[in-house]
Amino acid sequence: MRCRHRTAFATAAALAGLFLAGVATASNMGFALNLSLPVEGSPSRHWVSLPWVYAPTTAKALCADLGGSTKVASVWRWDEASSSFVSHACTFTTDGFSLVKGVAYGVQNAPGQTVTALVVGSHDDAYTYLIAPTTGSNLTWISIPYHHDLRDQAGVSGTLDAEDLCRAIGPAVAAVVRWDAPAGVYRAYACGSELDTPFEIQLVFGYGLVNAAGQTITWQPPHF
Repeated sequence: MRCRHRTAFATAAALAGLFLAGVATASNMGFALNLSLPVEGSPSRHWVSLPWVYAPTTAKALCADLGGSTKVASVWRWDEASSSFVSHACTFTTDGFSLVKGVAYGVQNAPGQTVTALVVGSHDDAYTYLIAPTTGSNLTWISIPYHHDLRDQAGVSGTLDAEDLCRAIGPAVAAVVRWDAPAGVYRAYACGSELDTPFEIQLVFGYGLVNAAGQTITWQPPHF
């Protein structure tokens, strides 16, 4: 059973979390992430970046890994075909939607509950984003690797921000989206904007990419 929450995509998205500890090997990297998602906004929702190789494969398993229904009310995904969000209540006994490698997912706190969990996974060096344009919003939520090696190229000097992400990906991306949890709104930054200040890109947050008109986004995130 699944529940659809329709929303007119006007602007954008992202999450909240904290610290990571990792062990490196030649072509792969294992992670144990201490995730902490505080109560922010109403409802309190965050978009989280997950490891690309991750044991949970369904919405139900994601709920369980993050503390179960006492901590997590629901988990969410973006459905580009219908330009709407699909939610799975953590009280459901069904599996819900399947998790897809490289995709970021929304996590809604249970009332008054901080979500704390140890998220364990690893990276897939061979995976490359290949995001074709659609006739809808052209929005895709992505999980940037925890050990990403994005560089400060432009935007705000000394800060890894949305303009840096735009330039790392290239001209096929038109905008980057984040979820402003305290304000409860989506915010978007248009790549190359001279009128808007790009927002900071933070570790373990999930971000939305909007394709430039007719362009396919092809990107293999650089990492350490």
